[in-house]
Amino acid sequence: MKASCSTKILESLGSKNIFDAINLAAELGLAGINIDTENSALISIDNFSFLKSSEIARHAITREIEIQSLTVAPAKAAGEEINRLNKLVSVAHSLSCPLIVFRTEPVDEKFGIIKQYNQVTKNLKTAAKLAADFDVCLAVEPARGSIADTFEKVLQLFVDVNEYNFGVVLNSPAISAVEEKDIIRDIELIGESLLLVKFSDAKPNVNILNYLKKQNFDNYICLSNGVNSKEEIISFINSAIVK
Repeated sequence: MKASCSTKILESLGSKNIFDAINLAAELGLAGINIDTENSALISIDNFSFLKSSEIARHAITREIEIQSLTVAPAKAAGEEINRLNKLVSVAHSLSCPLIVFRTEPVDEKFGIIKQYNQVTKNLKTAAKLAADFDVCLAVEPARGSIADTFEKVLQLFVDVNEYNFGVVLNSPAISAVEEKDIIRDIELIGESLLLVKFSDAKPNVNILNYLKKQNFDNYICLSNGVNSKEEIISFINSAIVK
């Protein structure tokens, strides 16, 4: 496994821009960073400068840090999702970033849940096909209030979208919401389509972590929040090392 952390954490520890965040990640011994674009001063998707993207990508390569994923803020209304993802695909490609992490749009009862779900599925299939042209993967994570608010629903969405570059994210709320044996069963079922595991604590669930190690999980585990010091990040990195 490889360890990454959110730029939100690096920002809270003093990073003033994306270059500072990359430098701090390298100093701490991280393998990668997740650029979290939600309420961040480090990078703006709406005002993203493609002229600077090659400079950012080169700096990350120089510091041996992979820009491992981009996390996009959740859509505020039904129908916004497809436009956000399409913009993110071009940004991710320009940064040599292989993965976009997102949460589905909020439930809008006026559309009807089945109708809305079918439209979301259709939109995601379209977005995944575009992303494939740019060698980018999409990964959905469960989020309260969204169409896919549980890991079970995320897995169903994964099945219904059915694109080879469309996978899932397992996060701490999903892990704590159900029994460990069920999470382990689901990890077995989705196999290589588990593209990222996010933890919101520097001391991850030990049983899940050990299971991932036994399965030779070779994607990233990401520290997303809940950290107040560099020492906690280093502890997280150590927990990701296979011993």
